[in-house]
Amino acid sequence: MATSAIAINQKAGRVAELLEKHYGLRGQTLAERVQRGRRKLPTDLRRAVERLAQAEAMVWQPKLLLSLDDTALDRDYRLIVKRLEAAKTGNTLGAQMLSSVASTVLLLALLGMGIAGWVTLN
Repeated sequence: MATSAIAINQKAGRVAELLEKHYGLRGQTLAERVQRGRRKLPTDLRRAVERLAQAEAMVWQPKLLLSLDDTALDRDYRLIVKRLEAAKTGNTLGAQMLSSVASTVLLLALLGMGIAGWVTLN
């Protein structure tokens, strides 16, 4: 059974929303979003999104729509949604660096207070 054009458009729309939410990728089509975020996306995720974008482009040509592999398309969609919904917005490189710097500053402050207290007692 061939995947319907409506189902593919709905899947592409959902993935486009998730890409904008988690990676800030914008564009009119899913292919544009993938192209803009090539380096941001992990390789396996990017390839799955590219295959879905290719299927989205085939929607308007009924003969090509019949040639799509339904199971592979569904598998790619599930992979994309699972990975993007599991990704936390705070789990970015900037947030990790900020937490690392904050913990280092806290450690140095505690070390300084410990040394100051030790010096005043002796």
